[in-house]
Amino acid sequence: MSTDNPTASQGGNTKTCLLIIDMQNDFCLPSGSLFVRGRTGDAAIGDANRLARFIRSNVMGIDMIAMTLDTHVPMQIFHPCFWANGMKHPDPFTVITADDVRGGRWFVNRDYSDRSGTFKDREELELYCLHYVSTLGKIEIWPYHCIAGSSGCSVVHAVWKAVFYHSMERNRNPLIWEKGYVPYTEYYSVFEPEVNVRHDGRPLLDPEPGRYLYDILDKFDRIIVAGEANSHCVRRSIESLVGQWKTPQKLGRIYVLEDCMSPVVVPGGTDFTGSAEEAFGKFAEAGVHLVKSTGGMAGWPEPPATVP
Repeated sequence: MSTDNPTASQGGNTKTCLLIIDMQNDFCLPSGSLFVRGRTGDAAIGDANRLARFIRSNVMGIDMIAMTLDTHVPMQIFHPCFWANGMKHPDPFTVITADDVRGGRWFVNRDYSDRSGTFKDREELELYCLHYVSTLGKIEIWPYHCIAGSSGCSVVHAVWKAVFYHSMERNRNPLIWEKGYVPYTEYYSVFEPEVNVRHDGRPLLDPEPGRYLYDILDKFDRIIVAGEANSHCVRRSIESLVGQWKTPQKLGRIYVLEDCMSPVVVPGGTDFTGSAEEAFGKFAEAGVHLVKSTGGMAGWPEPPATVP
């Protein structure tokens, strides 16, 4: 069964896109460098398996799958090697504040060389990094994860097999969307960087790549969201959609698979479960649907009759 129109539904008149956010080995496997364990200790494993079952069970009702890939290089503003204090680099999960940078507790690694031409010299790079941390108030240093070309960057196998099955059944390719490759900003949201204004007022990324993804999703009547982690990349992505679409009628097209995502819980450190629950409660108040992967889509609330 095939169609020339990638948004033409074969499961009825409702055109449906499944947006899978960062279901990658480094987040979904216990051996991954940033395994999303949740409070159960193995949360992302169940999330991936439930998502794979959902795709297989609803293959004819899903018209397009869009998959985002967190994609990094070693020297990024949130990785340990980017910052230094003498010969010491910050440990993963260290929080760096603007005062830390101003006071010299942490400074940009003096051996780092920007070969991209983004900044004209080291002084400009340091001004930008202070501006970056000041804009956000603080940044958290993450373990090296989802390095481009590494096995950790690959989609976890259970999900990839289900996506491949969808491609064979529906005769269409998934949309693969890389994000996070710019060294000088975090990129939790699939639509926009955390900071896109440099210290001199110019845009860091011009245009923002995510504008194209907004336009793609806007063609669908129903956007189903799953992925890792609900405390970070999934949360920020939905915040971007809420900010972009605003009205309850438009937000009523978004369906969040609550049981196919989990929060970051750092053993002996920060538990982001509470902040994730609070954020998703606000999404529901704004009109976003929180649903389960089991039972199929038949029992879900209908999306708005018309897309404004």
